[in-house]
Amino acid sequence: MVSEAAVTGGPLIATKLHAPLVRNLVPRPELLAELARGPRRLTLIRAPAGFGKSTLLAAWAESAGDGRFAWVGLDTGDNDPARFWTYAIQALRTVEPGVGGAALDLLGVPGTEVVDDVLPALVNELDELHAELVLALDDYHAIERAEIHEQLRFLVEFAPPGLQVALATRTEPPLALGRLRARGELVEIDVDRLRFGEHETEALVNGILRVGLDEADLARVRRRTEGWVAGLYLAALSLRGAEDRGAFLARFAGDDRHVVDYLSAEVLAAQPEPVRAFLLRTSILDRFSAPLCAAVAGVEDAQARLREIERRSLFLVPLDSTRTWYRYHHLFQELLRLELAHSEPALVPELHRRAASWLLEADLVSEAIEHTLAAGDADVAAELVCGHWASMLLGEAGDRIVARWLSSLPDEIVRADFRLCFAAAFIALSLGRMDDVARWLAAAEQAEPRGPLLEGLTSREGGLACVRAAYLWESGDAGGSLNAGHGVLATEPEGAPWRAIGVACVGLGHMARGEWAEGLPFVDEYARIGRESGHHLNHASGLGSVACCHAGLGDWGRAAEAASRSLAIGDAHGITEHWCMAHAHLARGLCVERCGDLAAAQESLERAAELVRRGYGPTSTTWILTQLARVLHARGDGEGAAAALAEAREAAASAADVGVFAERVADAERRLGVRAAPPAEPGDALSERELQVLRLLATALSQREIGRELYVSLNTIKTHSRSIFRKLGASGRAEAVARARELGLL
Repeated sequence: MVSEAAVTGGPLIATKLHAPLVRNLVPRPELLAELARGPRRLTLIRAPAGFGKSTLLAAWAESAGDGRFAWVGLDTGDNDPARFWTYAIQALRTVEPGVGGAALDLLGVPGTEVVDDVLPALVNELDELHAELVLALDDYHAIERAEIHEQLRFLVEFAPPGLQVALATRTEPPLALGRLRARGELVEIDVDRLRFGEHETEALVNGILRVGLDEADLARVRRRTEGWVAGLYLAALSLRGAEDRGAFLARFAGDDRHVVDYLSAEVLAAQPEPVRAFLLRTSILDRFSAPLCAAVAGVEDAQARLREIERRSLFLVPLDSTRTWYRYHHLFQELLRLELAHSEPALVPELHRRAASWLLEADLVSEAIEHTLAAGDADVAAELVCGHWASMLLGEAGDRIVARWLSSLPDEIVRADFRLCFAAAFIALSLGRMDDVARWLAAAEQAEPRGPLLEGLTSREGGLACVRAAYLWESGDAGGSLNAGHGVLATEPEGAPWRAIGVACVGLGHMARGEWAEGLPFVDEYARIGRESGHHLNHASGLGSVACCHAGLGDWGRAAEAASRSLAIGDAHGITEHWCMAHAHLARGLCVERCGDLAAAQESLERAAELVRRGYGPTSTTWILTQLARVLHARGDGEGAAAALAEAREAAASAADVGVFAERVADAERRLGVRAAPPAEPGDALSERELQVLRLLATALSQREIGRELYVSLNTIKTHSRSIFRKLGASGRAEAVARARELGLL
């Protein structure tokens, strides 16, 4: 019932992790000297399109030599925190292999927070390197999500001394720049400093492009373009082919928009028709190779065309040292697309179809689906999603990318096709969006498959039972999940991939009833299916539940052995931070508690509690926190025991059926003499301790650091934070702080 999508994240394009190759560069020694002068927390290169931001950043990277620059070329598709930070960490790993491993593990796990969990782990690993690194984020203006800005601000604030963050952007990012300026920790290069002066203009126009203008005409062009590099470049290209340079310069306007409109037409008009058509038709591609261009543009000599375009200096950017993959300069690509839409609008969908066909043949499924959607072929895209979503979920794309595909399809198409409703429900499960699961489950019950069942599903009834069983377990109905799990087993035969959902839910349902012997063969089968199918997360998760069953039966040797195997698989495959590892830590805690090592038991159970809060549902949450409360009380931590017990009671109260674990909460209250407080209602007054936590939540401190400030554990801080969020009616930290300020609490 678990996918590895949370671990793998979205598809990574390796060429986004390489700085553009710098060639025919106009020297900017003063700017490079300023960039290299000394380490700062943040370097900001900010200007409109076409002023050479990326070129300057790439030149800095080249001048610094190997081993210092980690590069990410951003685009609008990176407006997902998991995808953004996966690229950032992988970029750092191109410079320091292996760094950020713990952060990557955390990043893919539902229930973790980037600021509280992922970035502290990354900062700690970077601090241990004692190395000078630059994380260069090109085209940062493509990032619009407020939470990513907040996360980057945290990294800039708490980065070790050896790390600089460098941004090339068209807009000013919301990163508390004033404070950085006041502390002398910000280097800024703006549009006025990027404008070409007299010497740079001559170097570009006469030196690199060999136009041969005299001093007066150079000054005229520079004055009209106001030193705008892209405008100078376009003007020079036009002048090279102009029969009457004087007439051209006389009608040459200086406004950026008019320069773009006019000179793009001039440049394109000056190209031979085959080159012009090739440029326009390949502009639909964000990255391209010669074979892909050949398929899209319908030409046989695509490699020669690319060499000719590169020779003509037409804004072609190589993405690798072998010149296999390219992209157009973003501004030039925008102009080409506008011209294509104006000159051949009817051809655009067909070009996207050609791209999709080639990409499918090349097994680049994610990009193929994107182009199919861009072509407007919703039915074709829907069929592609039906045939690839599960494999993408478990491998290349990840849950968020599949969610984007589904949201790009017309809602009526998704609702009318059982297969898509099934996919949407499981994506919502993976993302922890339980309201969406219920909505898509209801839609699936009304829909029929509009094509053959794909991705291993054998029947509509089996699919519905799978969704229902997983949803009921995650939402806290252990008995209902057990019954639905039997429905899966009745409809999905031996060997069917989705049968794993059924055996997992039946096994977990018996465990919730305290029926350890009855549950053991089912969770054991779940682990076996995971092992045989290569789904390491399912294998490890199943073994964790096997360990818990053995512990429930008093077979402590087998319990310890199964828990160790589960944790070893987690370590070997980078899934230690996933919530499905909670049962392995629970079983280990039970085993060491049995041996009398309460300190080790507390450590294992606190780890289990940390993981179970990210997922697994109310039943396991109640079980683990009640067990933790007992150990904390035995070690003399009455406050911690009460907090854990309150959280356990709240989890049980939120659920329809947590089995025997509801009674365990009441039993713990009686045995320990601790009465768990009832769950907080929105609007309840904050306690003094919660007010202390709230004041620190309004700072840049992580939750772990807040715990150190108040001399309590991280888990206690998380418990207080959740109570604060409930009482303030907030969904997260930022909203809680804002609400508290509205109420005058801060």
